[in-house]
Order: sequence, then C-alpha cells, then structure tokens
Amino acid sequence: MIVGRREWVQRIKRNPIRRALRCDKLRLAALEATLRAYLTPQTVDKTLPAYRLISRPLAEIEAMTAKVLAAIECWAERRAKVAVMPGKSQVGSGSLPGATLPTCMIALTPSGTSVESLAHELRALNPPVIGRMQGGKVLLDMRCLLDTGLLLRALRTKGTASA
Repeated sequence: MIVGRREWVQRIKRNPIRRALRCDKLRLAALEATLRAYLTPQTVDKTLPAYRLISRPLAEIEAMTAKVLAAIECWAERRAKVAVMPGKSQVGSGSLPGATLPTCMIALTPSGTSVESLAHELRALNPPVIGRMQGGKVLLDMRCLLDTGLLLRALRTKGTASA
C-alpha cells in the first residue's frame, strides 16, 4: 500500500513496475479483516495476538510471572539460578525498530553448563520454550507469553534433551 504526498504517489503511478507490486485480492482481504478486527474492541484480543501482547499491562505480566515462577524454579533446579528482573520488550524490528515496552524477565543463569546448552534444553521441551541469550543468561520475556498453561506444560514434560 502506498501512502504519501501526491507528487510521489503520481510518480509511482507512472512507473511500469507498479503493476507487479499492486495489491491482489488476498492482500486486500487480509487488510480488510485486520481493519475490521481493530474496529471491534471485544474481538481484537482474540483475532490479533500481537496487539494483545503489545497492549498487555505490566501488572498482568507481573501476575503471569508469579504464576509460573515456582515451576521454572523447579525445572531449573541444578541447571540454573532463577531471578526475576525488569526488562524491555522490543515492539517491532521493521516497523518500530527503537520502540520498547516494560516487561518482566525471568533470568536463568546456568550452573555448570553453558548458556547455549541451557537455551537448547529449553528449546527441546514440548512445546519449545524460546528465550534470548544475553549477558550469560537465558532471558524469558513474559510479555511474549501467550498462555501460561503451555509454559507450565512444557516445564513438566519428561524426556527433555540433555546438554
């Protein structure tokens, strides 16, 4: 979709490559569905998960952190030290490259293994648990958690990959 000053839009309209880049029916249908979802506040959280994550209040993130902390500590026993710390979630890489939102991080500092091995072990769970490796820790950004139940189930699975 091209939006901008009239003079620039007119120049683009005259360019022959414009036909190859025009919106097709599928893109227009997806755009319409997205815009309709934004117009219906009671369904926006269900149909647009990214919107739900971005608009989630910090108090809700803190409550989710408290709900899963004991299970993470149990899983991490002998694997890593666990700490809760404030952090920043990156909103978007392309659309909002510098924008961040406050969040809670669960920091796992490996005990007797590498941060890469600990991250691998988390990814081997079912469903996989994906964190970011930073400063010798695996950080789990709780703003990014869609469902605490899935995380709790993953932490309780048997047969996790060993380092």
